[in-house]
Amino acid sequence: MRILEEVQEDTSRAYTDCVDWSLAIWTSTTRFYGTATNGAELVEGMNKYYGDVKAEDFALHWQARLLFPHSCPDWFTPLPGEPGKIFLNPSGGFDGDPPKE
Repeated sequence: MRILEEVQEDTSRAYTDCVDWSLAIWTSTTRFYGTATNGAELVEGMNKYYGDVKAEDFALHWQARLLFPHSCPDWFTPLPGEPGKIFLNPSGGFDGDPPKE
């Protein structure tokens, strides 16, 4: 990812910049999830702010497929495992919000 390369090349930057970047991604994803009605809208919103980062670089396609399992385009990066199955935690429940659809 670009942020890792920047931190390695610019000695004035700290590796904690990578953490800050990750937190910004999380905050943006949460904001767009709140307004998106399908997986493509979630990815489109994120691409407005992080257009230089490929969706598969930070697993946005996977997030969209988990949150909107019935409305993601076929070209999104496929989830690992059995198609159509939602990942659950070891106790059989969701961690965080369940899918919107």
